[in-house]
Amino acid sequence: MSYRLYFTTCIFMYCILRIEPKVAYDKGSNSSSKSDIAKASVNDIDEPLENPRISKYPFMVSIERNDYKKYTHLCGGAILNEHFVITAAHCMLKPRQLYAKDISVLAGSSLLFDKNATRFFVKATKRHPQFVPFRGNDILLLLMEREIPIDNIQFGNIDFRDTTRKSGEIPAHLLGWGQTQLNQTKELEEVPFKTIQDKDCFLNYRFKYLTNSEVCAMNTKGPRGACDGDSGGPLVDETHQKLIGLLTYGRKPCQIDKPYAFTRISLFVKWIEQEMANMLKLKAKAIK
Repeated sequence: MSYRLYFTTCIFMYCILRIEPKVAYDKGSNSSSKSDIAKASVNDIDEPLENPRISKYPFMVSIERNDYKKYTHLCGGAILNEHFVITAAHCMLKPRQLYAKDISVLAGSSLLFDKNATRFFVKATKRHPQFVPFRGNDILLLLMEREIPIDNIQFGNIDFRDTTRKSGEIPAHLLGWGQTQLNQTKELEEVPFKTIQDKDCFLNYRFKYLTNSEVCAMNTKGPRGACDGDSGGPLVDETHQKLIGLLTYGRKPCQIDKPYAFTRISLFVKWIEQEMANMLKLKAKAIK
């Protein structure tokens, strides 16, 4: 199998890389329909599932690129409510500038490439106006075409409205599928992390590009750090199950005992709420 190597913008040694199969999985016979919600069709799965694999993190989603008769996993993301999903803004730069019509959200299963998961198409996107790669504000809102049926079983939402600035040593976990391969199902992974004080990130780890809009965190145990495809995925407070951050970059993927930068959600709570309200108003006007 051949691969393409993608780099989101890199500065010196800091980057999040992606390794993607040149061919993604087929959309299936229903792909010609422009319905707002569709089932993902996956080829070559050894044991097709009758029901989607339910996750203990039902807010977790896969952000995917829509190519002609193909879907490709780009990033992780999290459901905020029935209308919105949140992820990292740099995910829309892989491997080129992407727009709402170019992406979709696969939700309702912990199994990547689950043919019984539900696909939601994207009506509009909103990137933070001050986003610059490696300069902070790496955050993006996705407005769905149709509502996500939140039931807290198959589809859930995560609490993001904690405006407290997180300090160091907070136990957390990064959710993501890590390295992925063509048509291979893979269970969602929970990677143990802890937050690190900004000064420790600067001085002890020489993580010099960390900005005020980011929180530094590193994995505490397990076989891997943040890997390809984890970008945009949620860093979740282990104790309170609240959204701390979104993976934005690191020096090298999958490294253990190394720091990674996450968008600091507490700094963007007001922006998220304001933009969600604005986007819903625009959607309502467009329907009339």
